[in-house]
Amino acid sequence: LHRVDRRQRQMCIRDSVESGRCSLTLRLDPMRWQRIVPRSLHPHFATAIQRQSQPNSARSDSPDEPLPALDIQPPTLSESDYSRMLSSADLGVLLYDSDRYKVRCSGVLLEFLTRGVPVLAPGNCWLGTTVEAHSQPHPVGYTYGESHEIRGLIERFLANRESIQASAQLASRKIAQLHSPATTFRTLLDTSNACCHT
Repeated sequence: LHRVDRRQRQMCIRDSVESGRCSLTLRLDPMRWQRIVPRSLHPHFATAIQRQSQPNSARSDSPDEPLPALDIQPPTLSESDYSRMLSSADLGVLLYDSDRYKVRCSGVLLEFLTRGVPVLAPGNCWLGTTVEAHSQPHPVGYTYGESHEIRGLIERFLANRESIQASAQLASRKIAQLHSPATTFRTLLDTSNACCHT
């Protein structure tokens, strides 16, 4: 969850955790959590912080044990841990400010999509345009216009989880090729050659 006003963050966190149908992972500074986590979820957060501080050997990774309602990851993860966190997601929820991303791109969005993880992102900006462009013929995620739409879209994802995850997996290789450094370099080279011959 990234770069969004406090109310929108809190609403998404509260609804996701209180529904009991989702396990939410937040990557944030534990010292700044009070600005983000709603008061009603402070007990969940305290449990998440305690769990996060345990050494890996003390944690249970049994598939029979239910996932924690709320999981906290520090902002300073190793490259392998960061990759593992992204790949483990069922849905990448990007609560960005669409006004800031009218022309800016998001590496996190592409990292989710190239791993075959469907996303929920704001529309009317680069993120929404990218999700929609790659959602033909099958969706790789959802876009929202207003914060009140987020809960309904998460419910929609839960109802169609297998099909949209399969679509995102199918599209992931093409997305990775399109946004690869080699493709970017060829595009720049072609543009440069076109300018020289104009």
